[in-house]
Amino acid sequence: MAKKVVEEDMVVTIQYTLSEEDGSVLDSSEENGDLDYLHGYEGVMPGLEKALEGKGIGESIDVTLTGDDAYGSYDESLLFTVSQGEFPDDVVIEEGLEFEAEIKDELRYCTVEKITEDGMVHINANHPLAGKTLRVQAKILEIRGASEEELDHGHVHSHGNHRD
Repeated sequence: MAKKVVEEDMVVTIQYTLSEEDGSVLDSSEENGDLDYLHGYEGVMPGLEKALEGKGIGESIDVTLTGDDAYGSYDESLLFTVSQGEFPDDVVIEEGLEFEAEIKDELRYCTVEKITEDGMVHINANHPLAGKTLRVQAKILEIRGASEEELDHGHVHSHGNHRD
């Protein structure tokens, strides 16, 4: 029987630690549980997906990712200023508010960075880790073929959880 390896259309489960250059941990499976993702469907950082490609169960990686290999380069064109009136009336606008919006034909996570006295809201649509160099240490725990439903939806349906 051929060894299972990470390749497109496989569901991969990893144990991981994501750190900044200085070693401070940003995220880990110790805090948030192991990560399941559908390989080849942009469910994880491109550099992480590339580093895991072809690896088998029990193998580990330790990679340093920059810019586009992680969460993209920091893009000044993704900084916006809009009036508070652009938001729905039922939304409490405050610094740090995170929301999703379609920007440049792409659904992006946005953060309110500042609200000025004249009611203008400064928004950053860059990923909070955009442009940062990151280190990922990961170990492959499981590899399995994706179900037809997972392939159709482009994401994993694990542990009874499902979202369209």
